[in-house]
Amino acid sequence: MKKYIDDLVDMKVIKIYRFLDMLCIQFSNGIDKYALHIQSSWKIVDTNRKIIIVAHLDEFTEISQSNEKKETIFDKKMNEQRPIIENLKVITCSMNNVGDLKIKFSNGYVLEIFIDTSEEEECWRILKMESDEKHYVVYGKGVSFE
Repeated sequence: MKKYIDDLVDMKVIKIYRFLDMLCIQFSNGIDKYALHIQSSWKIVDTNRKIIIVAHLDEFTEISQSNEKKETIFDKKMNEQRPIIENLKVITCSMNNVGDLKIKFSNGYVLEIFIDTSEEEECWRILKMESDEKHYVVYGKGVSFE
């Protein structure tokens, strides 16, 4: 387990986006690529300014409705933050005993993922991209390799 989390240290964020209600972040060190898929509550905090940059419910809060695309707070904030977040280097990663994950980045940003269920629902996973290695998956009731 620790390997999956430790492998992210010193990697850079190469892409951050949402897919439906899931936050997706891709990391690379120039050789390996990993993806983090988050389906539980999360937030990105700027520890220098002591503010929340963007958070889980922002994905669902609509601020405009065009005929074809609905824009959310997340979309607006990510358009502003993407150039800052992409290319950030991971400084540390840690996970507590219930599966909450904290990733600290080189500019003082911190991604915090909170397990928000006590049921057998997937909360987040780390996978090595372009690999047959098993995914490290955290559920409300524990961890498994799939």
